[in-house]
Amino acid sequence: MLFDKKGSMDEHEAHDIIENVVAAGDIGMFSWHMDTGTFELIEHISGYRLQGIHSLPDFLERYVFPKDLEIALQDLNNYLNGKEEVFQSTFRVLDSKDKMHWVFCKGTIMESNKLAGLIYDVSANKMLKGNDYTTNLVDAKYLTRKLGNAIQNKQKENSIGALLYLEIDNLHSLINHYGFKFGSIVLYQMSRILLNFTSGKDEVSRFPNDKFMLLIDNVTSNDEIKNLGKKIIKMLEAPLIVEGLPVYLNVSIGMTLFPDADKDAIELIRQSDFAISHSKEQGSNRASFFDTELMETFNRGMQIESELANALNNDEFYLVYQPQLNVVDNIITGFEVLLRWNNKRLDFVSPAEFIPVAEEKGYIVKTGRWLLQETIKTARSWIDLGLEFGTLSINVSPVELFQKDFRERLLETCVKYDVPPEKIKVEITERTVMNSNAKNITIINDLLADGFKIALDDFGMGYSNFNFLFEFEITTLKLDKSLVEHIKDKKRRLFIESILKLRDYKDFDVIAEGVETKEELDTLVGLGCRRIQGYYFSQPLKRSVAEKFLMDFSNKSADMGK
Repeated sequence: MLFDKKGSMDEHEAHDIIENVVAAGDIGMFSWHMDTGTFELIEHISGYRLQGIHSLPDFLERYVFPKDLEIALQDLNNYLNGKEEVFQSTFRVLDSKDKMHWVFCKGTIMESNKLAGLIYDVSANKMLKGNDYTTNLVDAKYLTRKLGNAIQNKQKENSIGALLYLEIDNLHSLINHYGFKFGSIVLYQMSRILLNFTSGKDEVSRFPNDKFMLLIDNVTSNDEIKNLGKKIIKMLEAPLIVEGLPVYLNVSIGMTLFPDADKDAIELIRQSDFAISHSKEQGSNRASFFDTELMETFNRGMQIESELANALNNDEFYLVYQPQLNVVDNIITGFEVLLRWNNKRLDFVSPAEFIPVAEEKGYIVKTGRWLLQETIKTARSWIDLGLEFGTLSINVSPVELFQKDFRERLLETCVKYDVPPEKIKVEITERTVMNSNAKNITIINDLLADGFKIALDDFGMGYSNFNFLFEFEITTLKLDKSLVEHIKDKKRRLFIESILKLRDYKDFDVIAEGVETKEELDTLVGLGCRRIQGYYFSQPLKRSVAEKFLMDFSNKSADMGK
């Protein structure tokens, strides 16, 4: 008898019900009599007649897909050793017709020292933990666990494994154009391509959104995994055919080896993800290996992340103010307020280093609130001193701008310090607006209606959309430093001239950033650009120095007017 009789049900009737349920092929039952060494099994999932089995470990070794056996045995041992209250494991089974099934096995020790349980075929379950429904690959959590085991095994064997992390850069764009079903087909086809590059214990996993991870069980050198990355990129030069359409994929790949000192699975995944970011910086279809050079950059980023958590509480941030001038009328039109960080361990940290980390980790909201308040306090102080400073411009990230209370907080702070909204300019990037929905655009329009000024920063850095300028109201457009640096280039000069003509039509101000030489200044003025910001006039100044700059400039202008 497989299970004890319960209630008043006839034993033979119960057995018939069990047989009928199991015959459907989705459920199986097992019972391991641990004292006598006997094992009973009823299942039709695998299509095999398993004989000569005396224990649950024996069954798992015969039943489980080889790549998942270590995980299944680990789950059983964890239960038998008291680490888990119930034995449960998810793994794959290759049936007698070479069809792969995802199986969930669950059991517990009953009376008479018998471990009994059920086996479920959960292949069609979209919510299954361990399996990615779209690609039928193992999911990120399952792969991470396998990686942890692989690290331990490689340490014992004194051998090397590798991770290859791949991201489809243009998947989001494809889904926007053709829909989610189309995107799912792309993901499935990519999974089949990557499986072609695996053998033995290698594993391919679907990670969230547009990423895949290859766990390569055995490699002999850095060059071997680098060549694998090149082969994958080479294969993707040919288009996929999706619903009759040729689809070219842009991918970025990051690679790393293991084991490495005390690095665990999560750390290794972060390293390969960091290598992906480096690949993206190099352009489309690139593969980067996490080497010593990248390690230094990665470690620096980790240090920044760690120290940034308490930077505000430790009073490590400070503000500097860079003047903006109208060189034709010889007046100061404003200051850009810039955040700076000086850390006890890291010394001065560039905004280019810490701002992206602050945005990613969520520190930017709290830090931005501090910057906003300090800026408005400065505005109040300068108003009280009778200084004509124009506007104070604050850089606002998308994370901050689209916080529900951003507008309300900005208004409340202005009211608190009695600063007119028109004295504050909010600087945003073109990308911020281009990636925004209609609701978010409304927030920007509301700020304009409140009297705040809006500046579009870094215009001309890479792709810039002229049509966008006709649809979106702004107060100021800031020409990116890259345009000014290459102002001798005819195409860039024509670009600037076009912006200035549009300025006159749309009635917004144009400020040229990063002006460092008289030649750049003269050329810009000759083109009709009157407003300038850059080291030619002044570097960013601490508040006390900026105040003196304002006073000196005001006195100088007054003397010139006499």
